[in-house]
Amino acid sequence: MFTKLLADQAKSIERLLPGDLQLHGRNGPQPLACRNILIVEHRDEVFARLAADLGEAGMQIERSVCATGVSKKCTSFPVDLLVVNVDLPDGSGWLLTAKLRLVPPAPHIWLYAPWPSPNDMAMTKFVGADDLIVYGGDLYRLSTEIVSRVSLLLAMCAVA
Repeated sequence: MFTKLLADQAKSIERLLPGDLQLHGRNGPQPLACRNILIVEHRDEVFARLAADLGEAGMQIERSVCATGVSKKCTSFPVDLLVVNVDLPDGSGWLLTAKLRLVPPAPHIWLYAPWPSPNDMAMTKFVGADDLIVYGGDLYRLSTEIVSRVSLLLAMCAVA
């Protein structure tokens, strides 16, 4: 089953086309390197690790510790990618994703969970999340996976 989850994650990355990886700024399209990432995570140690590793990759990082603060952050910080913990103390990542999909333009949303159930995989598609990252409770693995996906998207953007 774990192999199937990894295969599904690989397919979700392939779904993103190079055209999807550009922002439209005042001076025309901008590459993914200008992306802004909002991490929705209530645990300080998880946020610190993700922010440090993504910051080293050249991303601009903001944080929201709860689901209720995301809409405010999205209006004050231009968000291009949300990285969201599925299990937030004040709500679920699923509900947050569904709400954000109602108001265009919605950013790319990557959810993460340590041990998702088969229902979680179905829910990922249902709410319109771009991906569900399975990390098995290993923070290093989560950080490495997110950074490698962002790096892959950067490489795809450079080729395009």
